[in-house]
Amino acid sequence: MLELNVWSRRSAFEALWAKPFILEALKDLPEFDTAICPCCGFPTLAERNAFGWCLLCLWEDDGQDDPDADEITGGPNHQYSLSHARANFSKYLSMYSPDDQHCKKLSTATKTELIAEYTSLLGANNKVEAVAACLRINKLLKKLGQQATYPPD
Repeated sequence: MLELNVWSRRSAFEALWAKPFILEALKDLPEFDTAICPCCGFPTLAERNAFGWCLLCLWEDDGQDDPDADEITGGPNHQYSLSHARANFSKYLSMYSPDDQHCKKLSTATKTELIAEYTSLLGANNKVEAVAACLRINKLLKKLGQQATYPPD
């Protein structure tokens, strides 16, 4: 899934959310986040532009998106533009450079497993497969949340 860029991932999940069996599955899982993170392109946020924190890439969604992706706006994402954070995520599975003082060392193995589960969700062919993938995703997000501190320093 990381071989896809952020825009391809966004498109894939947006298409997935439109499938009737996914809509049925999500009715049974009100705690499953479906808003797509502007940094990593995975659906890790409850809603966009609400300062939610992505547990996968650690981006705090302050509303920045493609039109101003190259701007450094400061605030919760420190000295990172969205473009820089995206490039870092592709390399390090984090918006941060590894030598950044704000970088939280969350389990790369858990992140890799989470990405595999999102890929599994994209390949779901029915409600049962989708619900199972969503439950596994939520379990892994919870595991990452236990490793992290909010907000990042």
